[in-house]
Amino acid sequence: MTEQRPAFFTPSWFGALFRGEHSLGDTFWGGAFGVQLVFIPIWVAAEFLIQVFFPTQEPTIFMISMAVFLVYSLLLTRGVFIVARKSPDAGAWRWVAVIYCLVFVVVLAKLLVSP
Repeated sequence: MTEQRPAFFTPSWFGALFRGEHSLGDTFWGGAFGVQLVFIPIWVAAEFLIQVFFPTQEPTIFMISMAVFLVYSLLLTRGVFIVARKSPDAGAWRWVAVIYCLVFVVVLAKLLVSP
């Protein structure tokens, strides 16, 4: 019998992601890179359109979207940490995933507060 995988990028999938209920691979690769592959092109296109049609609002909207992405990254890091503790078979790579997520959060925070 095959295990039924949840549909990616649904509200229930994100909830389980943040609670650390998926596998380490689904949490790290799907949560970090899968989301970026889908949403960053949409975000870049939206930022471009905002800059073209509402140039005075662009910095504010950009900062808000960066703050939302920072919160998402913090929740993802929490999920990766929870799963990493439950995945001893992944060896040191589980902690590499946690460190990667932490570094990503620090970089986003630095971008958000830098002038």
